[in-house]
Amino acid sequence: LRSQPFEGTEDVIAELGGYPGRVYILVVNGTFSAGVVTAALALAGGGDKAVMVGAGMGDDAAFWAEGGGPMVLPNSQLPIYVSTGYHDWENGCDNLARCFWPNVLYGVAAGSLEVDMPAPMRFADFKRGVDTGIVAILAAERAR
Repeated sequence: LRSQPFEGTEDVIAELGGYPGRVYILVVNGTFSAGVVTAALALAGGGDKAVMVGAGMGDDAAFWAEGGGPMVLPNSQLPIYVSTGYHDWENGCDNLARCFWPNVLYGVAAGSLEVDMPAPMRFADFKRGVDTGIVAILAAERAR
């Protein structure tokens, strides 16, 4: 499995590792497939400097997406869409018969995508205009 991110992102991701500070990656329970991919690439590029901040993501590190359709169910005539591309951003995905092909060619195995610095967003905070992720990051930087 290559550890090269998707075409066009390699320069930005590679620069994260050379950044003198920390790389904070903000995620919440509304972070789904595209956000999971972005977080995994930033985590892999940031290496030891990368810190996941927020709440657990809405998708797991491994999920099915992409696909085709619609297929029409024979009795109800309802159209359905099928996800045929497997993603595994924690362990990598190198099976071309199962995995979404760009993951096989350009994907990364980022390791655990669990939050390092919990900062769940509560409705009361949102209502007051407080971003708990940014508050946690600022507090961590002040403590450094």
